[in-house]
Amino acid sequence: MRLLQIQEYLAMLDGGAETADADERLTEAALAAAETLWPTLHLAAWGDLPRTVESVARCVNSGIRLVHVTADWINCYLILVFPPESDETDCYILFDIGSEYSEITFECPAFGIRKAVSEELIEEYVPRLQQADSDPFAILDLGNGSYMQTLADPSGYFVEYQLVSLASHYTLPAPVDAQTVIALFKSYAFGKKEWSVNHQWNKLAF
Repeated sequence: MRLLQIQEYLAMLDGGAETADADERLTEAALAAAETLWPTLHLAAWGDLPRTVESVARCVNSGIRLVHVTADWINCYLILVFPPESDETDCYILFDIGSEYSEITFECPAFGIRKAVSEELIEEYVPRLQQADSDPFAILDLGNGSYMQTLADPSGYFVEYQLVSLASHYTLPAPVDAQTVIALFKSYAFGKKEWSVNHQWNKLAF
């Protein structure tokens, strides 16, 4: 089963989504698929917490159903994608909907910074990372395992992001310059997911 990147998931929602019913067959199929996937998700074991189908959304433009299986904390889900009229899922995403509404923290250990993010913090400290004596990295932390981070060395800036766990961890294929990181960080913190579509992201395996 294929893991969706965030931009693919958001594209499914173009045109909006509506609440749909979770009938018994769909619920059983979703929970069976989720249990099979679970060992790959780097979450608490399947049996450690109740796992239920909390909701189903139907994409208005395509009829695709997005089945939300509860994960390890409130508003975090394994979202399984079911084509219209099918009881077999073909792709999924692990997504913390709650993190989309949380305060983002900007962390830059080299300069002792841990504050609510602002454009000024990003602009001031990202370009200085290549001159840092130690810990030359910065993080935009949404909490609960979702973040974007950059690490600087003489060749440039390496950028990664993660959704919820190591199962959904991605990197840019090559180092970039400070201005690119600034644009990525601003988009991540204040934009509309432009960062996810304006660059190629490669999944890292752990």
